[in-house]
Amino acid sequence: MAAALFAAYWLLCGLLPRHHLVWLLLVLAVQQAYLIARLGVRLLFFASQTGLYLTLTRPPAPPEEPPPAAPPPPAAAASPPQNGD
Repeated sequence: MAAALFAAYWLLCGLLPRHHLVWLLLVLAVQQAYLIARLGVRLLFFASQTGLYLTLTRPPAPPEEPPPAAPPPPAAAASPPQNGD
C-alpha cells in the first residue's frame, strides 16, 4: 500500500506545475495523505507485533477440571424377600 501511494505521489508531483495555488494545495493534500498512510502502515505493523508477542508469551491456560459426577439415582424399592427363596 505504501509503495502504491509513493508511486502515485511521485507521478503527481512530476506532472503538476508548481506555480498555481490550486496545484500547490493539491500536492499538499497528496503529501498529507501519503504521510497518514505511512503512519497507518507503521501502526498496523506495531500492533501485529504486539499481538504476536502477547500470544507467544501468554502462559498456558490451566486444564479444566471435569464437572463433578451426578449423584446416583435413588434405588428402586426392593421387593421384600419371600419365604420360599
